[in-house]
Amino acid sequence: MLYTCAAARTHVDMSDFEALHPRAAAGRFTSKTNDAPDGTLSGATLPNGRTPAPGMVGIHGEKFFQAADIDPHQRWNGFAVPSFTREVTEQIVQWTNDAAGPDEPSFEWDGDTLIDVWRDGDEEDRQEVGQTVLSDGTVLYDVGASSWVWSEPDE
Repeated sequence: MLYTCAAARTHVDMSDFEALHPRAAAGRFTSKTNDAPDGTLSGATLPNGRTPAPGMVGIHGEKFFQAADIDPHQRWNGFAVPSFTREVTEQIVQWTNDAAGPDEPSFEWDGDTLIDVWRDGDEEDRQEVGQTVLSDGTVLYDVGASSWVWSEPDE
């Protein structure tokens, strides 16, 4: 089954993970876990009043990160749509940027704004990564939301 993938800017067969993330095919995504921070949000709520539901998410079982929120009612093509604290987002950025080649997607920080950078030769596309601000002012980053195949460990 083919889906339009905003991250890859193309149609991909979701059964073929390498089509979505060519770095996986190159064997560059191998570590199974990371040093998860505490991740507790001390009673903060989302703008809709819901309490964040933390949990672990991974990219096709290759690398897992502690999500500050995984909305159980929101899925993209059946996959989780997580949000992360700044600390965990920095780990994802480092992991992704370390594996990125010259014409592969990477991330850059502009203050507290995370920029998703896509390069293709001399062309460059820069997009801000979505953010959610909790009731206590904590910013969550929607890294790969509705474009990466985030899955929870029990999936």
